[in-house]
Amino acid sequence: MLVVPDEVAALPWEEFHRECGSTHPLERVYAGGAPAGPVAVSDVLTDLAWRGNPSYRASRHDLDGSVRQISIPAPGTPGAATGFLVCRSGRDFTARERDFAAHVHPLLNTVLRHVAEVRRLRPGTEGLAELRLTPRELVVLRLSAEGLTAAAMARRLGIATHTVNKHLENSYRKCGTRDRLTTVLLVRRLGLIGPGDDPVSRSAPSR
Repeated sequence: MLVVPDEVAALPWEEFHRECGSTHPLERVYAGGAPAGPVAVSDVLTDLAWRGNPSYRASRHDLDGSVRQISIPAPGTPGAATGFLVCRSGRDFTARERDFAAHVHPLLNTVLRHVAEVRRLRPGTEGLAELRLTPRELVVLRLSAEGLTAAAMARRLGIATHTVNKHLENSYRKCGTRDRLTTVLLVRRLGLIGPGDDPVSRSAPSR
């Protein structure tokens, strides 16, 4: 079990990054593009060079002496460096711990992509109460706007195809429409589907 100290939340992370971001060796690694896997400070600097770096002194002062640091890259906004920085005091990370970080890396990325997808498909509030669409019905409509077939939506959501069709039928009834395209256009006009979910430029698959 991983135990996180209570004081971690109070550490001045933003101030630390403002003061040392440009001098931190891992910041320089990410400046050249996100690395393929976890990278430790000791991978890019000798211990002597690290001790002479401003970020080392800041880590000792601001991060409670956590001068042993390893980064785990994460998917993020293009052009921005995104990742997890694992810090601790004492000895450096062992080969076994580095292997563990390498195994955790793809799992973290999968979780982050899933969270991003859930946020993208999260229902809006305006118009939702008026139509009385359920969150799942709206998710099905958003996937439909992307041009997915009922079978493809079923695979994406982990439900049966007939359940997808049932959600679509309920959506048509609540919206007073007869087909996917008309329904998707309606919920988009109400602000429940974003500009990126444009059904007009796609052919509407049969139900």
